Amino acid sequence: MWKQLAQFAKELLALKGQVKENASEIDEIRQELRDLTEFVRNLNNIVNQDRTQNEAQREILIERLKNALLQFENDLLRGKYPNMLKSREDQDENPDTSK
Repeated sequence: MWKQLAQFAKELLALKGQVKENASEIDEIRQELRDLTEFVRNLNNIVNQDRTQNEAQREILIERLKNALLQFENDLLRGKYPNMLKSREDQDENPDTSK
C-alpha cells in the first residue's frame, strides 16, 4: 500500500510539472498570437492605405488622360493640326496610294 501511495505521489508530481510546463507553453502561444494579430492588423492597414493611394493615383491619371484627349480634340477643331486631317482625307480618297 505504501508503494502504491509513493507511486501515486510520483505520478501526481509528474503531472503537476507537466501542467506547469503546459501553462507556460500556453502563455507563450498566447503572446505569439497577440503579436501575430498585431502584425496582421498593421499589414491590413498598410494594404488599405496602398489601395487608397493607388485608387487616387488612377483617378488622377484618368482625369489627366481625359483632359489631354479633350485638349487634342479642341486643337483639331481649331485647326492646329491641319496636315493630320488632310492626310486622313487623302488616304480615304486614294486607298491605293497608301500601298
